Amino acid sequence: MKKLFAMAAALLIFVGAASAQTYFNIGYGQGTTTTKFGDMDPDPYNTNIGYVGISHNFRFGDFVGFELGANFVYDYDKTKDEYEGQKAGVKTEYMGVQVPALFNYKLALSRDLAFKFFLGPTFQYGLKYTSTPYVGKEESYSIDYYGDNGFSRLGISASAAFAVEVAEAFRIKIGYDYGLKDLSPSDDIKTTQNVVNFSLAYMF
Repeated sequence: MKKLFAMAAALLIFVGAASAQTYFNIGYGQGTTTTKFGDMDPDPYNTNIGYVGISHNFRFGDFVGFELGANFVYDYDKTKDEYEGQKAGVKTEYMGVQVPALFNYKLALSRDLAFKFFLGPTFQYGLKYTSTPYVGKEESYSIDYYGDNGFSRLGISASAAFAVEVAEAFRIKIGYDYGLKDLSPSDDIKTTQNVVNFSLAYMF
């Protein structure tokens, strides 16, 4: 019985690998980080997110697939204000690795045109997360959210997306990641991030 299960698993992996499609992805996201202090109203702010990576879609039959990817993510924001006649604000910088693991369903309209619907979790691991106040060209101390504030490096989102694939060579995709995990270490503060993202991919 164990040999039978092992053979079935090996066959499933072989079939999936044989029917796989690889994508090189580049994209942009509009992130909304929301911080809630106790019973106070949430305090959201937006950031600009860029990412680049590769993904592999394992097909099981003509319609169902499972796509696993790895992206490098860069998130940057700079608030602008004025202090004593000089420009002032805070620069926030984030770098991390993102791993989407999405089930998908393919609807082929023709050989050269297909729609895809995606659903599943996206995991993210932070490498760097800092903010630095500035006045004019002078920067003061930097806050390390991981080292100083104990923020969680691991983020988990529920993701949904829609894509159009053309000529089995190019893909345009729009998606939404809903942050499930509280990133703040404080019991009185809840921090989550939601992202609307757009990407272009070359299929090979």
